[in-house]
Amino acid sequence: MKTNISILKYFAVTLLSFFISTASLQASNFDDDPVNQVRKSDLIIEGQVVKFSEEKDEYNVVNHVVRIAVDDIIAGKHVKNEVLLKYPTNFYPDIAWIQPKFIEGENVILLLTKSGDYSWFLNGGGYGKFSITGNTIEKSKTSVADFKQQIKDVFHLRSNRIIFPARKGIQDSQQYDERLGGEFSIINPGFYGPLKGTTINFQLNPIGAVDKDGNPIPFATLKDAIQRAIDTWNNVSNSYITFSVSGTQYTGNRTLCNGVSTITFEDLAYNGATYVIRRASCNYTGIIDEVDMVFSKGSQVDRFLDNRFE
Repeated sequence: MKTNISILKYFAVTLLSFFISTASLQASNFDDDPVNQVRKSDLIIEGQVVKFSEEKDEYNVVNHVVRIAVDDIIAGKHVKNEVLLKYPTNFYPDIAWIQPKFIEGENVILLLTKSGDYSWFLNGGGYGKFSITGNTIEKSKTSVADFKQQIKDVFHLRSNRIIFPARKGIQDSQQYDERLGGEFSIINPGFYGPLKGTTINFQLNPIGAVDKDGNPIPFATLKDAIQRAIDTWNNVSNSYITFSVSGTQYTGNRTLCNGVSTITFEDLAYNGATYVIRRASCNYTGIIDEVDMVFSKGSQVDRFLDNRFE
């Protein structure tokens, strides 16, 4: 029962993220706690952007790839003299993530979480990136040395106070249609749907789904739990779209633009994602007709802070 309830809650949150991204609504102010953002980072560095590029992964997802030469390890552990950042190009901005801007040659301070064996994920996207101008942090009078010391003190639990300077290229770079006096914004007006009367039939691959004890969850149990969550959404009176889960176990992988809507369980640096796309053109304009939903435990950001003392 606990497993089913947990799945229901997780599915509801993930499905809600789909509705929010589909409706293209975004709260325009980021109000996360900087102390938590620092302490949830696995690695914090000062470095220089060497290369910024794009590449497709095995799921046909296009990722930004950023190679950073490490000048100083401010917090955490890292044995190499560079880090490789990877993140999808199609992440929708929200209160916890914004697409960062990188310029080759710029000097930065980055808050990172581990993503796989060889790459890192930027904590909060643009919210975890601080550009350096001379000896100060972007758009502030805070010196690089003082800011790094604040980070160290918070990371190692010697302080509970840090002030993040305003970051350039976050709010002012987003071209959104503001509504309700700027409280919300339309982040992608050219991308909408699915249309009224459409049914999205999910193909469910249970591989990787485990209960709280690490035991694999059978397909039938998983399907029933997710179906109950889906039925809750389907029973909303003003819902334009309905969802269903196939009764046949799916053995394929998540692949964008193949016309198959999937639910998969993967080991990602972030706590799940929903990819919505127009399969005919494999882009993010027009009417949505494919949905790929991913569940993930994330990168252990809620671990105990046992190693934060020097």
